[in-house]
Amino acid sequence: MSSEMWIVLAAGLKVPWARVPMYNTIMGLAAGTGLVLLVWFGADLLRRRPIEFDGWALAFGIVGLIQFVTGLHMTLTWPIAFIAPWDDIYFGETCLAFGTLLLAVAFYLWRRRPELVDLGPDELIARLQAVIRPNTVFVLALGLALFWVGIFPLAYPVFEAPPQEPISGHFSNLPRLESSLFTVLWWAIALGCLLFPWAIRSLNRTLLTVVALAWLLPGIGLILFVAMNFFTHGGLTYNTR
Repeated sequence: MSSEMWIVLAAGLKVPWARVPMYNTIMGLAAGTGLVLLVWFGADLLRRRPIEFDGWALAFGIVGLIQFVTGLHMTLTWPIAFIAPWDDIYFGETCLAFGTLLLAVAFYLWRRRPELVDLGPDELIARLQAVIRPNTVFVLALGLALFWVGIFPLAYPVFEAPPQEPISGHFSNLPRLESSLFTVLWWAIALGCLLFPWAIRSLNRTLLTVVALAWLLPGIGLILFVAMNFFTHGGLTYNTR
C-alpha cells in the first residue's frame, strides 16, 4: 500500500477507483488453479492414468490466457501504481510468465494430441520429459526471481490490508502478518521451480513429491484466499467509494 493511498484511507476520503483497475483477484484465482492443474496433470502422467489431452489443453489454456492477458496489461501499464506500484511487478510480471508457460503447454498438448495419444505410458513420459527439459531453464530463472520477490515483504511489510477492508482489515495493526504469508507463498513456489529441472531430469520420486507439494499447497491456499478476496475487495471499494 503506497503512502499516498494510506493518507487517503486514513483521512476517510474517497478512492478514485476508476483510476485503479484492480483485477488481481482473477489473476490470483487463475494462478492458484494453474498450480493445482500442473500437479494433477503430473500425477496422472506418472501414475500411468489415461490422459484426455483436449481436456488438459482447455484447462491450461483457460487459466493461462487469463494470466497472460491481465499480467501483460499490468506489466505494461502499471494500473495499480496509485495503490501499490510494487504489485505491478510482483503480481503482473510473475502472472505474465506463468500464463505464458501454461499457454505453451496448452498449445503443445492440443497441437500434438494425435501423436501423443498413440504413445504408451512410458513412451509418453519419455517424450514429455524430453520436451520439457529445455524449458526448465526459464522455470529455474522464475524460481530465482520468486526467491527475491519473497524477500521484499520481509524488508518492506507493505501487504497489510487497510482497516476499511472486511475480514483482512481486522489484522491491519499487524503489518508483518500478511506480508510474511506472502513470503511463505512465494518461497514455496520458488522451491518447486528451483528443484524442477533436476526433478524432470531424474524423475526422482522424492524430488517430484517435493515439487508437487511446493506447488499444490500454495495453489490451494491461493484459491481459498483469493476466492475470499472477491468479497473483501468488493467491501473495500464499497467502504472507500
